[in-house]
Amino acid sequence: MEFANFTVIFLELLALFLFLSVLFEFVFKNKKVLISVLRNFILLVFINFFVISQHEYMFENFRKHAYGMWALLFLMYFIFIRDLYSYIKSIKSERASIKE
Repeated sequence: MEFANFTVIFLELLALFLFLSVLFEFVFKNKKVLISVLRNFILLVFINFFVISQHEYMFENFRKHAYGMWALLFLMYFIFIRDLYSYIKSIKSERASIKE
């Protein structure tokens, strides 16, 4: 029962976060890349928190799902690092074009 309550609260927070990130993309249209980087970072934190806090229960009862969550976690690391790299690269190119 504790796992179910935790999961419901987690999904509610995740839905609220995703709604706010879409709303911010419409409001701040010129900062879409930064919002994407922040969204991926917060999703990474969410997934880390979920996997770390519930890993014992998941491995006891949902072994296949637990491995899927670990795979999702590593995929989120890759996506976050890629987005952060592209954001830093775009900032550097903007600064270089301003100097010229």
